[in-house]
Amino acid sequence: MKLWDIVKTVGSATNLVSDIKVAWVTVMGTIGSGLGTALEMIPNDIGKLATLVGIILSSVLIYTHFRKGRVEWEKTHLEILILKEKEAERIEAANLRKAAGLPANRKEDDGA
Repeated sequence: MKLWDIVKTVGSATNLVSDIKVAWVTVMGTIGSGLGTALEMIPNDIGKLATLVGIILSSVLIYTHFRKGRVEWEKTHLEILILKEKEAERIEAANLRKAAGLPANRKEDDGA
């Protein structure tokens, strides 16, 4: 299977980088090359190169994970602010109706 087929299977490059299967392959490849080099089963230069590639890929995966978490946190924070603003507007409208002598609670104020 070619790399492009893997990319098409996963979806996009971003999905490829954040895919858990890719993370496990990277981890296992790095550990395997490190053990192979330590046990002198593979040449030292190949083991060092494989370990370097594993470190780089692991760094990219970690960065992508934190970036995704940050985006989700910002989205959640924004949704909370919007809900608070809507609630404040609803309470203000109810207070204005109450001050005008109208019923403070209307059907839309109950969240229905």
